[in-house]
Amino acid sequence: MLLLAFFAAPFWETSPPGDWSDEQLHRLLGSSPWSRSEKGARIYLASAEPLWLAERELWRRHPPDGGEYDDGSVEEYVEFMEDNRHDYIVVAVYVPLPQYLEPEKETKRMENRSVLVVGKKKHKMVGHFPPTAADHYLRLVFPPAVKAADETFFFDLYVPGVPLPYRRLIFDVARMTYKGKPEW
Repeated sequence: MLLLAFFAAPFWETSPPGDWSDEQLHRLLGSSPWSRSEKGARIYLASAEPLWLAERELWRRHPPDGGEYDDGSVEEYVEFMEDNRHDYIVVAVYVPLPQYLEPEKETKRMENRSVLVVGKKKHKMVGHFPPTAADHYLRLVFPPAVKAADETFFFDLYVPGVPLPYRRLIFDVARMTYKGKPEW
């Protein structure tokens, strides 16, 4: 019986997002092939379809800021993702104190030091969506440099406002499939 449970498909493969519990949504965003939680940092690949679906479902159930998106930033991000999600890799990083991004030098450092590494090639981020009072996730946008034939890829990130602002996050391409196709 344990062996059968071990090989059972994960909930995100077997039921639609509206059927996922809040606990399952948070687990998907916090401990799935597309996410990392370590040393006080919560990070996930927001452009991967199951994570995007989880994010949208959580916002449907619990809208940021009691129903109003803070200053339009979340709405801009949603619009960007609906139009461009398949054209970029988006990394979401929980930033509990978004004011640390305010000094321009910290933002510049983040832009210059945050890279996606595939094989031996580094790819700089191409943009970002800052966290807001209603949504504490910083979203970093990278070019779509990962291919299904790659074994792994990683991000070297500098994120102001989190403990230990330098992060290396390694992802295993083979584990990142959703409904039979690669997702990141």
